[in-house]
Amino acid sequence: MSWNEDLLRFINQDMANPGLDVFFSILIILGAVYVWLVLVPALWWKGKRNEAVDLFFLILLVLVVTTLLKFLFASPRPEDIREIPIPVPGYFGLDVYSFPSNHASRAFACAVFLSFRFKKWTVPLFVYAFLIGLAKIYVGAHYPVDIIAGAVVGLIFGFLLIWLGKYEPYVTFRAKLIERIEGLWADRFGST
Repeated sequence: MSWNEDLLRFINQDMANPGLDVFFSILIILGAVYVWLVLVPALWWKGKRNEAVDLFFLILLVLVVTTLLKFLFASPRPEDIREIPIPVPGYFGLDVYSFPSNHASRAFACAVFLSFRFKKWTVPLFVYAFLIGLAKIYVGAHYPVDIIAGAVVGLIFGFLLIWLGKYEPYVTFRAKLIERIEGLWADRFGST
């Protein structure tokens, strides 16, 4: 057996207990794309419009790139080596491939980007991203190498969005987009 399979078995079987089943199942739900997207309007209404737009594009970009990589590599998910007593929501029939992990790429991308903008959240965001990856191994949905690859993809795109936020053509595009959204909002509801 490879280190990848050994580590999967250790996390998935040897660490198994009912308390961790619940904890990691909840973490997987909290790492879903729709949960991260909730941060976009939250940032918007807190007046962090640049961050809201950037986070939206980051989540979208990571989702598209990671999904394309999954179909490119077509790596099967590990077999369920033990039954998890709690069904884990958030899986779709089209998400049959394993490499790289969407959850891990999204969590690490958001951790990099948000910690750059909100420094005091750096440690909690990276602990959270690590635990999301661990949760995906724990429930048998991913091999450790899937999580590592997802983390690398996420780190790359998180730093890419930080750089893009300083790139003048993107800054201009973002400002016009924000102005347009605010204008549509004002036309529809009377204020921003």
